[in-house]
Amino acid sequence: MATLVQSLQQVGDEIALCRYPGAVIETLHAAVRPTLNVLGAWRVPRRYEDWSAWRLNYNVFCHRDLPATFFDAWLVGAKENGQSAIAAMATREGRSFTWSECMREVNLSAKGRWVFDDLLFKYGMRDGFCCPIGPWILHYWSNKVLDLSPAMRRSVLGGSDSRGSADEIDDQKTARRSAASQPAD
Repeated sequence: MATLVQSLQQVGDEIALCRYPGAVIETLHAAVRPTLNVLGAWRVPRRYEDWSAWRLNYNVFCHRDLPATFFDAWLVGAKENGQSAIAAMATREGRSFTWSECMREVNLSAKGRWVFDDLLFKYGMRDGFCCPIGPWILHYWSNKVLDLSPAMRRSVLGGSDSRGSADEIDDQKTARRSAASQPAD
């Protein structure tokens, strides 16, 4: 644990130097390995069910090692079954939690388990840690059940929000849009 905590204490300065959202994701991933993996980060659209508003490399950023089929599989599942239990809990409670805690705390029907049974488990993701930060949600995953101490939870959440990753992603997107709209000299 000490290695993960130390790594995350140093990640804030590195994130501030990142020029692209993907670099933020990669920097976080390097800081949490081998204990965790970064799944990605996304900014929830104004209307969750506006499926056209969920756009890869715009408001959804996945770690480069995530299979290319993951986002499309999630989108199909969400369209067919509605908001996942994880997304609902993140939106409702606004606090960090493990996916296992979500499964225990939310009384899920068979249909409500789709995100676990039909998506995450199929991709080898046995558990994860969800970090809602303002309009952004960052997800970490593991191939085994997580047992995160309070100190580790604070460290991962702190590394995720170290003026931090979500804001840096927003700043980088805004800078790219602004630069694209500037007239050429």
